[in-house]
Amino acid sequence: MAPHRLLLGSLLACLVALPVAGTAAADEAPSGLVLSVQDEGSGRFTTTQLRCDPPGGRHPNAPAACAALETVGADFTQLPAETHKSCPFIFRPVVAAARGLWHGRPVDYTKEYANSCFLHVSTDPVFVFAPA
Repeated sequence: MAPHRLLLGSLLACLVALPVAGTAAADEAPSGLVLSVQDEGSGRFTTTQLRCDPPGGRHPNAPAACAALETVGADFTQLPAETHKSCPFIFRPVVAAARGLWHGRPVDYTKEYANSCFLHVSTDPVFVFAPA
């Protein structure tokens, strides 16, 4: 009877550990995004690649961009705005987009900003790779 209890205990321990192991694997999954900015007026389209864990890709400030995204769990709507900067109220819309994986989870973000200044103030340093 004791061997059955030992076997049952071992099976239960494995079942309990599975979700924990899955979570750890997701946290260690690579993070890579393709970031783009399109100027609606000129049609200019700029793109870059951002890799995190470790930071890299073609992004000019990958360590800072990865750190900013890590802080908000890659929720672009939660990136803190730089409130000490002001932007002109000139309507020259730009569209920012991010697609890829963040710790193994899909990311698909698109937002239009009134102009490139508002984009940079709202998302610095993540989308600061495109000309202003």
